[in-house]
Amino acid sequence: MLAAENEVMVRTRVGRPSKPANELQTVVPVRFPPDLIERLDAELTARGDGQSRSSVIREYVAGALTAAERKRR
Repeated sequence: MLAAENEVMVRTRVGRPSKPANELQTVVPVRFPPDLIERLDAELTARGDGQSRSSVIREYVAGALTAAERKRR
């Protein structure tokens, strides 16, 4: 019995492995009105490059922030 008490059980992780720290991104939940979603989806369809809605939103936010920073200078 003593031998069993000293044994250490190693748990294996189930699921997707975690990403390296330099690849982690923060999730920011945002609500959009239906008309904005329709416009965004129309843009995705027009592009036809297979990008996700999230990646296009990130692209637009980055572009808007860059434009705002240029305007302030």
